[in-house]
Amino acid sequence: MISKILQPQQVVRFGLVGIVATITHLVVAQFVLLSGLATVFQSTVVGFLVAFAVSLSGHHWFTFRHNNRFYQSLWKYAAVAIGGFLANILILAVLVSTAWVSRSIALSIAVLAVPILSYVASSLWAFPKN
Repeated sequence: MISKILQPQQVVRFGLVGIVATITHLVVAQFVLLSGLATVFQSTVVGFLVAFAVSLSGHHWFTFRHNNRFYQSLWKYAAVAIGGFLANILILAVLVSTAWVSRSIALSIAVLAVPILSYVASSLWAFPKN
């Protein structure tokens, strides 16, 4: 099971796709915001949706080199992405409400934990090896 998850090249590809998706989110959201087309919240939603498409495509064809139909991966990866967002909020809420660590450290833990969880869920469920 661990050897199925911890494939160094796959982990690196996952990180690269994540970086590209994050930059895409930022650039698109800033463009929409600065062009005056939407509010900051609307802009980040547009950025997230474009970045989601980049991330899904990158993980499907590059990170996991998946052979299943794209739409099958779409729904599973959407659940992973939404689950990641909710996990981030939950981890942050627990750490802040318990005051075990400072808010800054809590934010760092939440942000850094989610990609690990997302990678595991993606490799085992959204894009499993056949």
